Amino acid sequence: MQLFRRIDFLGCFLLAGWVGAALIAVSLKTNSTASDGYDWSDPIIIALFATSGVLLVVFLLVELKWAAEPVMPFELLNRRTAVSVAINNFSISMAQFALVSSDLYWIWLTIQIYTIPLFFTVVRQMSSSQAGAHLIPNSIAGMVGSLGCGFVVRHTKKYYWLNFWSGFFGVVGAILIATWNRNSSEWMLWTNLSFTSFAMGSVTTLTIVALIADVGHEHVAIATSLSYVFRTIGQVLGVALSGALAQAILQKELSARISGPDADETIAAIRESSASIRYLPEPLKSIAIASYQKALHAVFLCAVILSVVYLLAGLGIREIDMHKAMIKPTNGEQEEEEDIVGEVSETP
Repeated sequence: MQLFRRIDFLGCFLLAGWVGAALIAVSLKTNSTASDGYDWSDPIIIALFATSGVLLVVFLLVELKWAAEPVMPFELLNRRTAVSVAINNFSISMAQFALVSSDLYWIWLTIQIYTIPLFFTVVRQMSSSQAGAHLIPNSIAGMVGSLGCGFVVRHTKKYYWLNFWSGFFGVVGAILIATWNRNSSEWMLWTNLSFTSFAMGSVTTLTIVALIADVGHEHVAIATSLSYVFRTIGQVLGVALSGALAQAILQKELSARISGPDADETIAAIRESSASIRYLPEPLKSIAIASYQKALHAVFLCAVILSVVYLLAGLGIREIDMHKAMIKPTNGEQEEEEDIVGEVSETP
């Protein structure tokens, strides 16, 4: 029972509540059609945002005053490295989840709904199996990034510049993806996403190593909690807001390009089922593909901005002498080398 008392159940529920209420409001607005009638001033939308705000305030009070071991450890946010890691993990998770859900560790493949998979199936008119095949290098790159950086840090005891260059790879990948169009070469579609996945696997491992090295071994649980809470919020927002942005721009583009007595029904059908686009007659098919390309391109550009943010945030991390951070034996016992990387074996 004492173990259960240490778990911040109330904080977890409040965190899910305020994030969920806001995302439901955004989803209702961006996924509505002309017939649905949802607007930002709709009472339901306002009520959901108000609920989200109240739950956020209660969440902050619980975490600051009552939680014994809070899921959001605010006491760490007065440290430079902790703030840098929080911003970095939030931004990189949001950017990667906005692009594609493809990391094996978090089983992102279960929520592939927008952006990269949608680009493959709609803009490039691939089958689901072809689109899935293009994501295989992405998953491998994530694993290689995490494991490879772990081995490098174990042997070099350095992580600052490794984190920077890994993040730089992610920025390059995001920029390359932002250039995709209907005529992009196949080798770009097969390789570009691997840059961002490699960065995700590397940076998330390196930043948690940096955070634990900064706060010390006695605060491993709190440091891990800080990393994961910001990463989880970024993941949820990345999926939800990228979909919301894509749908909002898609609605605008389709409404500008399609007119006539059945325009609303046609637009609703295109938005609800991207698979139906391949069966549309011309010029509707070309209009739908061009509209999707513009909507997804906006998401890709947002991913570039987020990638730059997490790269810059990583510059705020302090490099700790990992040799001094090792656990030291007591009472004359034989010295055993146990570095921080061994405690944080994280394999996407």
